[in-house]
Amino acid sequence: MRRIILAACLMFMAIPALADKDDAARAAQRRAEAQQQITYAQSSDTVQPHHIVLIGIVGVIYFLPLWVAFTRKCKAGAGIGVVNLFLGWTFIGWVVALAWAACGEPKPNAPNLPSGQSVSA
Repeated sequence: MRRIILAACLMFMAIPALADKDDAARAAQRRAEAQQQITYAQSSDTVQPHHIVLIGIVGVIYFLPLWVAFTRKCKAGAGIGVVNLFLGWTFIGWVVALAWAACGEPKPNAPNLPSGQSVSA
């Protein structure tokens, strides 16, 4: 009878020890996963050269309507720039600004006069 009681006591004492080993293994695994996530986050925080090139290409495409307006010397160049800057991210605003720049009326050309001369009526 004493052996059965002793065996039962040892068994109940061994179960928490096994649970502690499982908990320790799980905790070690969680620590390793957390360290791996920290390492990944640190490596992905750096700016790579291709990121800079991509940002430049997106910037050129984003401000394409403004460039078209100023190369065509549109009268509404400032308005096109404002629409492009504030609404260009919606794509609809970008298309509106591009259409306005492409179809907008250009500024009238000023006559080329030598310096010191004025236009007489």
